[in-house]
Amino acid sequence: MYELLVAISELLHSTIAEVLFFLVCAGLFFFLLLQKRRDDAYIFLLSLITTLGFVVLVKYTLATERPDAALVEANGFAFPSGHATAGMFLAVSFSYFFVRTVKEPRLRTLLTVLVFLIGLSIGLSRLLLLVHTPLQVAAGFLTAIIIPGGIYALYRNKRKKRASEQR
Repeated sequence: MYELLVAISELLHSTIAEVLFFLVCAGLFFFLLLQKRRDDAYIFLLSLITTLGFVVLVKYTLATERPDAALVEANGFAFPSGHATAGMFLAVSFSYFFVRTVKEPRLRTLLTVLVFLIGLSIGLSRLLLLVHTPLQVAAGFLTAIIIPGGIYALYRNKRKKRASEQR
């Protein structure tokens, strides 16, 4: 089990993981544009920039060191967990779009549960390898839920208000 966690952690800590994260984000953004869902594409992009910008700002403002007992090498500041934030951000973003696009309820539920399990497993691996404390991972998860969730909610309210004004 330890070897698997180390392998996952090394993969997630590599430049490959960063490139993969941005390729997935770019893929979703351009997919939405090609589907003529410009508003969703721009909401996603705004959520991405805001969430990652917030994480960088907090990390460098608080400059929290990592736990001394880490089982693998990790660089940079620890609070909030960037890996937990990125994993949960993708889970929140994809589930939002699944709710809006997948009509079959069982498939929509399955896809949503799957992306949240992946997001949670990323944070859990950081805990099990002692690279972060539970608070650091929880802060990453909450950041990735609250910021995009708030942006999506504001957009939804604006869209409803616009629709009611057109009636």
